[in-house]
Amino acid sequence: MTDHRWRARWTAGAALAPAAAAVFAATVTWAAGHPPKPAAAPVDGSQATATDPAALQRTLDAEAARVAALQARVTALRAQAAALGRGTAAGAGSAAAASGSGRTGSAGSASSAAPSTRRAASRPPAVHAVTGGS
Repeated sequence: MTDHRWRARWTAGAALAPAAAAVFAATVTWAAGHPPKPAAAPVDGSQATATDPAALQRTLDAEAARVAALQARVTALRAQAAALGRGTAAGAGSAAAASGSGRTGSAGSASSAAPSTRRAASRPPAVHAVTGGS
């Protein structure tokens, strides 16, 4: 009625516990003797030094232009989403053209997607056979 596996596990645990404690002590000792490295400066050059006001102004102007371009893109995408919500193909094409993304297929793909949304809107939603949910 004695479990022989228990004795094997206990013996293995008794042998491994001091080894684990020794490894932990060695790593703590090594970490105490080696201070961490200082934080590295950004490599991408996006942050100018505070001592050069001209470089700081150039960086500020570049980032402001980037933010303005992103805001214009968000506005165009919102207009395109609103046109798609209304289901108008002409509105979706004009919103894609107004975005100025420079992609040649964006207006064509928006107008070709409109008929499929109309067909999907005319069909009733699919119903799950087991749960009955849509």
